[in-house]
Amino acid sequence: MRTKILISALIAFTFTIGTLMANEPMMAPKAISSSVAELINEEISYPEFAINEKFQGDVVIKVVIEEDGTFEVTDANSHNNDMINYVIREVENLDTDNFEKYAGQAVLVKLTFDLKLY
Repeated sequence: MRTKILISALIAFTFTIGTLMANEPMMAPKAISSSVAELINEEISYPEFAINEKFQGDVVIKVVIEEDGTFEVTDANSHNNDMINYVIREVENLDTDNFEKYAGQAVLVKLTFDLKLY
């Protein structure tokens, strides 16, 4: 009896973990990741508020390509919340129709804001 309960619990646990893992987007291949990162880095400008506040640093984001080719930022990290909000808003509003064939794939992008380069 205990063996049946243990096997049932193990099967349920395995099914639950498998289901949770299946919902995680897979990371895009290097060529696609490079294309997405290049597009984002070209299109996101240094915001005026950040220049005025003398913000320098990185914003790292995880982008998932949606069915329609648009980007959804699922994770973002920086020491400045205003920059995180700015980057998310800008990335999610980019014109990205040509990426729809890569739907469901995820890309990590690092944006560097440096006043010396501005």
